Amino acid sequence: ELLNNNTKCTTAFPLSRKKLVFHADKPGSKVNKKEVVEAVTILETPPMVISGIVGYIDTPNGPRPFKTVFAEQLSEDFRRRMIKNWYQKLLKHRNKKAHIMEVQLNGGSIADKVERAKERLEKQVLIDQVFAQDEMVDTIGVTRGKGFKGVTSRWHTKKLPRKTRKGLCKFTVVHYIMAFLINILPGRFYWRVAFEKITLKFIDTSSKFGH
Repeated sequence: ELLNNNTKCTTAFPLSRKKLVFHADKPGSKVNKKEVVEAVTILETPPMVISGIVGYIDTPNGPRPFKTVFAEQLSEDFRRRMIKNWYQKLLKHRNKKAHIMEVQLNGGSIADKVERAKERLEKQVLIDQVFAQDEMVDTIGVTRGKGFKGVTSRWHTKKLPRKTRKGLCKFTVVHYIMAFLINILPGRFYWRVAFEKITLKFIDTSSKFGH
């Protein structure tokens, strides 16, 4: 059962990279009605637990957080993430923290949104309650921070010869086509690609034995 299309966001973690073999449906193409191979990424979407409600008010400078209400029972991993140095003896367990994010609640008045959020506190939200089958979704990837990088490590350009003045890892006009390509490529972006309809199903990988 979908949550009345009020929440359309969830967290996902890349599980593995696979190759998907399917019959292409591209009229006019050479690969039409033939088997093609595409690289896909399998995402794992664990259930989310609603732990609080954040209210915003409109200001001349944009929305501002007005009030935050937490649930009565907060898990240990949630508290480790919210409050730094919660327990000194647990500082070495850096990976035992919950990932916290805010999801906008749509539909209805403010009072209706608050009531729906109160009903969902401390409850799990599964992926099939957020998205329907065969629904087109947008993915926004968050990677590890690489810090400040030079042109060679960021764009993978070729290092200059040894006798080059003022550094080897500098950008220079080696060829005009190479310079053109490097200048027009954006650094961070997201893009939408819609292939032909592929029948995929949600897979429940949770254990049936309680562990």
